[in-house]
This record gives sequence, C-alpha cells and structure tokens, in this order.
Amino acid sequence: MKIIYVHSGSFPSSSPSITFTSNTVNSLAQEVDKCYFFVKKNSHDSPEMIFNKLLNLDKSEKLSIKSIEVLFNQRFNSIYYWQVYFNILKISQSEKISAIITRNVTFLPFLFKLRKKLACKIYFESHDFFTDLTLRNDINIKNKLKQQSIEQRYLPHIDGIFCLTQTQIQLYSKYYPKTRLFLARTGLSIQTASPLNQRKYLGYVGSLDLHKGILNLLKIASLSQHKPEVVVVGAKNEAEKNTFLERVKGYYDVSKITVYLWQDKKSLNKILDQVKVGFVTLSDTFFNNYLTSPLKIFDYLSKEIPVIGSKLPTIQEVVFDNKNGFLYELGKEDEIARKLDILMSDEKLYKKFQLNIINQAKDLTWKKRAEIIVKSIAESSAK
Repeated sequence: MKIIYVHSGSFPSSSPSITFTSNTVNSLAQEVDKCYFFVKKNSHDSPEMIFNKLLNLDKSEKLSIKSIEVLFNQRFNSIYYWQVYFNILKISQSEKISAIITRNVTFLPFLFKLRKKLACKIYFESHDFFTDLTLRNDINIKNKLKQQSIEQRYLPHIDGIFCLTQTQIQLYSKYYPKTRLFLARTGLSIQTASPLNQRKYLGYVGSLDLHKGILNLLKIASLSQHKPEVVVVGAKNEAEKNTFLERVKGYYDVSKITVYLWQDKKSLNKILDQVKVGFVTLSDTFFNNYLTSPLKIFDYLSKEIPVIGSKLPTIQEVVFDNKNGFLYELGKEDEIARKLDILMSDEKLYKKFQLNIINQAKDLTWKKRAEIIVKSIAESSAK
C-alpha cells in the first residue's frame, strides 16, 4: 500500500498541525510500503534534520517528504495545490497510489480530480467543520463561506472521513449519513516518566490567547491552598510573553509564573518532567465542544501527568474524572481547586492516576492511530 498525505502547512513551523501531521505520516510509513508527505517548504534544512531537531522523531525510511517551494506567493494555497497535483501525477507514472489523505478543505476539489485520474481512494481528516455555519459562534462566518460550499459538495462523495473523537463522528453523521466515518484519535509517543519528587508545577501548553482559558488555570491556582508554581509554554515571542505577564498580574502572583516561548519536542519534554498536573482549560465554544482534540492532553499523558480539563464532550473522551485527572465546570473553580490540593499532596492518589494513564496510553499511540487508518483504507479498498 502506498499513501499520500497532503497538508498546506509550512514545514517547519510552530503550528500544532505540523506536529500532528508529521507524527501521523511517520507512523503511517512504518505500516505501509511508502508514504508521501506534501508540505510547504519553509527551511533549507533537510527533512531528516527538521524531524530530529523540531519533532524529536527519527524519520522512517519509507517516508518521503515532498517539501514544495511555493511559486510566486506562499500565501495562495491554490498555487501550492496545483504544484502538489502535478507532483502526485508524476509519482503515479511509476507507482500505484492506494489512497490520498488531506486535512485541508480547499484541497478537496483537487482530491476528486486525482481520484478520477488515478482510481485511488480519497479521504478527509477532520479538524474543523464548516458545513453548517449557523452552528459557529467562534469564527467570522463570512470568511468561511467557500469552505462551507466545498464541504457540502464533496464530503458526501468521499471514500471516508477520519475523525479524532466520537463527538466528531456524531456531528458528521448528522450531515453526511452515507459517508464512512472512522475514529482515529490523536496519538502520543510514550516517554520516560520523571520521578514524583521532581514534579512541582501546574503546566499549560498552548496559545497565550486569553480566550483559550488560561485565566481559568490561574484562578484555580489562586483558590488553592498550595498556591503552586505555574509553567506556561507557548509564547510566540518575548513581546507576547511580557504582555501576557503584564495582563495576568491581577489574577496570580507573577513571580510564581514561568513563561517559555514555543519549544521543540525534546525541550518540551524536559519542561514537562517538572510538571505535576497538566491543564486543558478550554472555554465553551462550538470548536471546543465538537471538534478539538488538544495535543497538550496527549503530551501530558505521554509523561504520566494527570490532567485537569474542562467538562466538554471532546475532553471527556480522554480525560476521565477521578481516574486520570479531574474535570471541572466553568464557575466551579472553588471545587476544582480543592481537588487540585488533594492531588498535589496525596501521593497514593497520584500514583493511582499514573497507573491508569499507563494503561490508557497503550491504546493512544501514533502507531495505533496509523494501524486504524491503514485498516480502514484496506477495508474500503476491498469493497
């Protein structure tokens, strides 16, 4: 089996999508004869160097990264898509392509052109939803009318959609009841866990935009008896870091907050070695309720770090209350602060959560995700 995965992201970049797609294709390559990964060129470094330095990955020998230098202007995806299209046709002259996957809505028309020419299977990987814009209260609807039209036209006729959560499957099945939907959760790479006596921080990985819910973390920390130190990873630059610290002065003692710029995977793992509890403090939006599958959760779980997460459907699929962490509702920060204090001080409970995480993580690896995708393609091809 030979698979092509098309992504419009710049390679390398600090976008979570590059971490997600790179781990996906590298794992796929280990399960099939060949995997091609199309991305926008953003460095003169070799793909092997980028994989190792940025993502802490050893690139599979069966993974071929097609890093495309976009003609004229990198901002125009249509130019990049035509370049990808002709590159795929060139590959097909010497190799039989089994399937092509994309997570980019605007590449779907090109995907259908390719299926017609190559007689291959085509799949969409869900990470957003524009089919019914009346549901969206979290985006500028006028900017997504094109994506809405493309989804409505093409998704009913695609060979399958890979969804990250059961919540996504329920959403897509309502609008596309005849389209095959497959659950392929976000993956993780199991890491060596740090000793308990090394862990002291509350941890947050992600955007510093306040609407992401980071203020909820600080409020919970302020209500706790421990008043723990907080480590935040994800500032775009020093200016954003300083602005953030200035804005949160009224919420928590900034002397207890350490903010890092965005980190490569190896550096992030070293920081997580000192994190005792990881936070996923998402606000109540359509995207967070139905579409998200935050990489930060899987980063925490990979290091056996219990998670405190918002009580939202997508989060509840991987964070289980009083098993691998705690769930909390907005407005009930007092309640979760008390539970945080217990988790920070009760070593027996903490180790119980760790054991549950170890057992859970076995079914959440990138390898497991790749196996599910390959099996789904094989079953579809057999019909």
